[in-house]
Amino acid sequence: MFLQHNHVTFFILIGSLARHIPYFKGKTATMDSALVLFAFLFHCLNVATAAPVNPELQEMKSNVIDIAKELSLRLESIIQTSIGPKFSPPSDELNGLSSIMAVLDECTNQISDNFDEAKKIKVDISSLMDSMSEWSDKHCGEQPSTQAENQTSRRFSITESMQAVTRLKHFLLLLQNNSDQLEIC
Repeated sequence: MFLQHNHVTFFILIGSLARHIPYFKGKTATMDSALVLFAFLFHCLNVATAAPVNPELQEMKSNVIDIAKELSLRLESIIQTSIGPKFSPPSDELNGLSSIMAVLDECTNQISDNFDEAKKIKVDISSLMDSMSEWSDKHCGEQPSTQAENQTSRRFSITESMQAVTRLKHFLLLLQNNSDQLEIC
């Protein structure tokens, strides 16, 4: 509907401009021909400059956004019902797929297995990472590196887990609002 409205507005604009060109004054048939010619050229320009839509990319982005929304809501309820200090998250930046995967991996490693709903959170993060890894394997030159840390080497406290949950929640919101960063290897 929006595109149709823009096309109609464009045709009206071209028609009114054509009336002011001395060559077209008083020549309704020629003016109509010019309008058709302009419409055709405009259509060709739209088709030629349209960015190709990669269905695999759109599917990956859609999966990631859906999982991120669901996980964000779960994390928000955990944060709201938790007892203890509230944390302000560090400001993570999205610098393409590899940085997104690195932050998700880091957050996963910082959430203690003893933390409430840790398994559900880690399964969702794993699903996010799997979608991104699959895309990366097919379309990026090098595999984004994640620094998998063995959690048995360091035990994270519930407080550190809450910090990671808060960071993860804010990071997922940032990801949802900047999903174009998923396209960058």
